Amino acid sequence: MYDKKIKLYSAEIKNSFWDFKLESSNETNHFFNIEPNKVNNHKIFFVANPNEVERYLDKNKGQTLEDINKFTNTAPSFRCNLRIFNEKLGYSSYQSDYPFKMTTKNGSIFSSLYLLTNKNADKNKSNQIIQILLKLKKNL
Repeated sequence: MYDKKIKLYSAEIKNSFWDFKLESSNETNHFFNIEPNKVNNHKIFFVANPNEVERYLDKNKGQTLEDINKFTNTAPSFRCNLRIFNEKLGYSSYQSDYPFKMTTKNGSIFSSLYLLTNKNADKNKSNQIIQILLKLKKNL
């Protein structure tokens, strides 16, 4: 069930401390949609209710990253979806299972962007269908 108290937050390191920010997003009962200009390599995003964030900041003062709630501690693991679009309306989607305990590990996530960087991407079927739909929409 959707809990309207749950909000989307971001965190990034500023002056050696975690700085939390309540993010604006287009919310539905199932998703928090983030505008592309808000995503960068310095932020992480998480969901929590304001009381959980306040408790964390009162206790921790942003010195370390902690698991402030059990929202993503699920089996199977909590899933996040990311879709990246290119200028020709092609896109690549990624699903990520990233439990909190992975934030304490060193490493990198590697993902191919071939679908977006492929010079022939505009010739794929899904892009052709999108182009047709856009033309039909203009004619309505």
